[in-house]
Amino acid sequence: MTFIANLFTHRGSEVLVREQVSFFIRDAQNTALDIGKLIQEIINTGHPDITNQCSRLAQLNSQLGKTLEQAQKSIN
Repeated sequence: MTFIANLFTHRGSEVLVREQVSFFIRDAQNTALDIGKLIQEIINTGHPDITNQCSRLAQLNSQLGKTLEQAQKSIN
């Protein structure tokens, strides 16, 4: 096996891998939540030039949150 192939071969336990993935997903969920709060604050300012774009960002952020939730459920 080549060195590069070895980089992608995991040698730890499956439980450890699940815990690590779960941690990163929770971290991403928390970040998405913070981003959503910031986007909502921007929307609440009512600036007409960016309200539509921020609304779309809020929708995408919501979809990201749902996807992360599904990922979290699938590893538990």
